[in-house]
Order: sequence, then structure tokens, then C-alpha cells
Amino acid sequence: MSSFFLCTPYGLEVQTTGTGASQVTTIYVGESCGTHRIVRAVFNNANPTNASITVNQNINTWGACTPYDLARDPSSNRLYIACYSPQALVYLDLTSANAFNISTPTAQVLVAGRGGGPSGLYPDATPAASAYTGQVIGLHSDSNNGLLYFTEWNTCRLRAFNPTSSAVSLFNGGLTIPAGSITTITGGRDSGGTWCRSDRLGVYSSPNTNQFGSPRDVIPHYVNGSLTGFIVSDWNQHRLTFTNQTTSTITLGNRSIASNNMNIIFGVNNVAGASNNNGVNAGGRNSFLNTPGGMALIDGTLFVADYSNFRIRTLAMHSGSTVISNGTVASVLGQLPKFGYNESPTLQSTQVQLNGPMNMKYDESNNRLLVSDWN
Repeated sequence: MSSFFLCTPYGLEVQTTGTGASQVTTIYVGESCGTHRIVRAVFNNANPTNASITVNQNINTWGACTPYDLARDPSSNRLYIACYSPQALVYLDLTSANAFNISTPTAQVLVAGRGGGPSGLYPDATPAASAYTGQVIGLHSDSNNGLLYFTEWNTCRLRAFNPTSSAVSLFNGGLTIPAGSITTITGGRDSGGTWCRSDRLGVYSSPNTNQFGSPRDVIPHYVNGSLTGFIVSDWNQHRLTFTNQTTSTITLGNRSIASNNMNIIFGVNNVAGASNNNGVNAGGRNSFLNTPGGMALIDGTLFVADYSNFRIRTLAMHSGSTVISNGTVASVLGQLPKFGYNESPTLQSTQVQLNGPMNMKYDESNNRLLVSDWN
């Protein structure tokens, strides 16, 4: 595996089947440089150092797809692909024997796209194929309700695709996502025609009330099996926000967020740069981030790729159903201000050098956190 070279790895997904010596781990990587391909590496526990590597270079049947993120839907075994360019949401059918057949790979299937739309409005639609998408950049498949959440860079929205046969309700019935539709959850164009803003954090009330500056990744947040809201990393605003979709006030990362409200839980709004933050761990909304990217939520601890600080940082949010209200922050991988590459197995995690940590996926079966180091 170490002799196979990746070209600016961006999108990342992991799938594990079987147990013990029969366990097989499959890692999917989206390359965002000129190759425009999905790389698949299959590891067998019986021979863990010898991976089988294949690629799908046929994901460009609808334009040259730049695969910025990947998400697998376990119920359908689809691998969804965020095509930042040419502004589309597509998938590969992993049940097909040809999904990674070198000679005749399965082509991508377009869910929604044709970026722009009437008067540049990128409208929602049922069926999803009639919707217009912007620069799709972050994905998360929710196995609890079947929704696929995605963020759009240029329209500054959090949207959802519902591939199931039933409607899904959010915000206490205030928002319904019909079966087969693409629907905006929050963010978007305001009445003045502006898509992206950094100064509006408040009551949800309608999909375009809460606006992002540059949404990068999204994670749904659950407590005891109930969806409480959505965490979004806002790249250029150097912050993580939480949108509360419950009827009660929730405290996360040293911040209380009222029902149907959005607010910052990690980072100082629109403040970053090595000259004034150096990745200092000050706790929750008092700790600086510098262009946060991919996220992973593991047992109540939120991991975030702090891209321009060359680190993976954590925010302690809750232990089981007990909220950790002070929002303890730590750095767990990488070091500042160094960037680069080293592969020594004897290094402590905080001594490892990263070039540009972009995406993360948690391999629950093996208790491993996978990181795509973009640069």
C-alpha cells in the first residue's frame, strides 16, 4: 500500500465486513487533482500489509468530477460522491460487480446537478433529479433516518437528499423532506440576494435565516438515539456551528443554543491565522481554528481537521447523555507550526507532521480514525 501514490486525496470513506481473520476493510479515496478518480484499497486481516488496489476512472460521464467528499449509504450500498466541479451529487452502485472493474467500471449515476438553475437560484425539487446543486463539498449519510446531508460551498447551504420511500420531518415538523427530494435545511440566499454571510447566527424560522460563510462538512448530532441538530464546519469563518432542531435548549462546547437556533460551539467567529492563534486550546468557542474541514464524532468527542494549523483537534461535548458544558479542547494529531510528512511508527501522535488534513472517517470496527492529508 505504501508504494501506491495518491494525488491530493480529498474524499474518504471506509467499510468493514466480517470479523477476526475474515475481516475485510475497504477504504475509498477521492482524488481531487487531474486524475478525477476514486481509489479503492481492500485490506484482508489474513494479510493486512498487502492491499488490493483498484480505481474507478469512469466517474466523469457527467463532466470532470472533482470528488471532494464520499459517503456510503449502508442500506443501498451506494457510494455518494460530492462533485465540487461540475456542481453535482452523484453515486456509484457498489453492488455492481463492475464498480471497480478496471476494464469496464460502472459509471456514476447523477442524483442532481446542472449547477446554476433558473436565475441562478439552485432550487430544491422533487424528484431530486430536477433539483439544481451548487458546489457540493461535504457529505454525511445518516443511517438513522436514511437522509444524505450535504453542504454547498458557493450557495452556503446545508441540504438533504431523501433516497427513502417516506417523508422525513425535522425541526419539530417545521420542515418536511419528501421522499425522493432534495430540500434545503438551512442557509442560502437572503431577501437581498446574498448567498453567503458571516454575521447571521440566530433563529431558524425559515431555511434562509441562518447563513454560513463557507460550509465545509456536516455531522448530525444524536443523544440517546434522538437527533438534536447539525454541526457544520465553516471554513473561511474559522468556526463550527450547531443548529438545534429540538424543542429544548442544548449546551455544547461552552455554548447554550436555544430551540431552532444556530450558534458557534468551537472557534472564534471570522478570526484565524498563525499570527494570532497557533492552535491554542482555550476551550470551546474561545479556542481558535484556522480553516476547519472534515469532522468525525466518536463517543461524544468531536474531531475536526484544523487544516491551516496542520492538526486534528477535539472538542469534548458529552459523555453518554451527560453534557460536558465547558467544551474542553485538545490537539491529538499533528503539530504547529510544522507541516510535512513523516512515517515513523514510534512517534507520538502530536509529533506527527501533517501537510493539510482535510477529511476524516471513523473505522468503528477497528477503532481507527482515518485522515486524508490533502497537500
